[in-house]
Amino acid sequence: MTAIKIVWLWWWTSKVLSGEPSRFATLLCTFSLVITSGIAITPLSSTFADDFCNTASPLNQQSCNVTFPTDAQVLDSNLTAVANKRSQINDSAGENTSNKWQELEQAFSAKYKDESYAIYAEDLNNSNNKISVNAENTMQTASVYKLAVAYSILKSVANGTSWDLPLLDTTLAFCFDQMIIESDNECAHAWGDQHGWQTVTNEFNQLGLDIDLTEFTTATATDIAEFLKKVYHGEVLNETLIEKLLTAMSTQQYRLGIPTGASGARVADKVGFMGDVLNDAGIVFGTNGDYVLVIFTDGYSWESIAETAKLINSEFAHLPF
Repeated sequence: MTAIKIVWLWWWTSKVLSGEPSRFATLLCTFSLVITSGIAITPLSSTFADDFCNTASPLNQQSCNVTFPTDAQVLDSNLTAVANKRSQINDSAGENTSNKWQELEQAFSAKYKDESYAIYAEDLNNSNNKISVNAENTMQTASVYKLAVAYSILKSVANGTSWDLPLLDTTLAFCFDQMIIESDNECAHAWGDQHGWQTVTNEFNQLGLDIDLTEFTTATATDIAEFLKKVYHGEVLNETLIEKLLTAMSTQQYRLGIPTGASGARVADKVGFMGDVLNDAGIVFGTNGDYVLVIFTDGYSWESIAETAKLINSEFAHLPF
């Protein structure tokens, strides 16, 4: 029975090659024979397809002019469609996220109208996501000014100054850590006196940033945030020195502000407190991305700083992929 079916299939195939009988009937009968005979249908080789197209009648050759997409082309098309859809989703999510940050900024602006509470927050990978409330106001920095002193020390080391340089009764290396981790005043003053306060100020100003290192040091939250952004993006100093600074900031002992609000994330920050002035400035390395956050206050508490940091960190955690 199988032999008869094969002969029958061969006969119809020969008719196809000769261009007769009806094209539709031929294909229908051939298909039915293949199904009933149990012969597996496998892809034709390119050689067989070429031979068929070269030997078939003009009528059959018309079917050879149809170009079918390859598997790679189909895959590329599908991936492009997915990428386009993903882009649309991200664009939509990005717009929604930016709107949420704007809403949060408006809420903070309404709450802190007296200008004694400044906030600057920015997504370090998307500057469209930011919050700026009273951030251009010049305010007392308290010990946050030590970031400018730290930059001066690190720049000097980059230019050849040894970490073993004597400073006070110890070394420059030990004093640097004490200044950032313990917020030690004597080490910062010793470097300023030895290196020159005007030089320290000029070095910070050369970054395009403003700071006043007089008896009551002042700066804006924006300028301190801009410095931290430059540190994060490697625009100042080399990688080793940047890590030296971030390690010290990550292990500084006063952690009631931003680190408490951004609980669970690595926070490299520098605090400042003097009388009613409580400040915190740092980089938050979050699970969903990193951002800079600077909060300057006068007459508020560490709890208020932590609460602000918590609200911003919660918003940041919902950024689109």
